[in-house]
Amino acid sequence: MKKGLISIITGIILGGLISYFMLDNSGWTYLYSDGNAGKTVNEIDIDLLFDSLLIIGGLSSFIYVVWSMVEKSIERRSIKS
Repeated sequence: MKKGLISIITGIILGGLISYFMLDNSGWTYLYSDGNAGKTVNEIDIDLLFDSLLIIGGLSSFIYVVWSMVEKSIERRSIKS
């Protein structure tokens, strides 16, 4: 329980930071027919939200798996000793 909760919280924090700095969230820009930039609309982009959730979920899973592997290797070393 503790390992899962900590890996989820860490995944949210690190995944949120990675998503914020690495994914483009500049909003939508509507162009007029003459090519001039019209108006930039800052709305929630569903692709950005989905990609962020994938990064957070993948990072949380990765942390959980690595943590489990480290715990198992520590247990094996303590049994051999």
